[in-house]
Amino acid sequence: MGVLIQDIQYALRSFRRAPGFTCVALLTLSLGIGGTTAIFSMVDGVVLRPLPCNESHRIVRLIRIAALACYVPARRAMRVDAKTALRSE
Repeated sequence: MGVLIQDIQYALRSFRRAPGFTCVALLTLSLGIGGTTAIFSMVDGVVLRPLPCNESHRIVRLIRIAALACYVPARRAMRVDAKTALRSE
């Protein structure tokens, strides 16, 4: 336990000797931790948690192609063009 206290005292003395380095180090750490937290929060909310509805397979995505609005199931929305979508209705 005594060694830990000595290490902390040495670190604080080093930080007082180089305040510029201390500011840059703290800023870098805070930006890294904040960015990681923000990204994980988005991934957790969008990818990891299930949708809060009972029939998620019935969710559709409304897309607009050449002034035509058509309903396309969300799982196929990225692979369907306007002609195929209009024929499937």
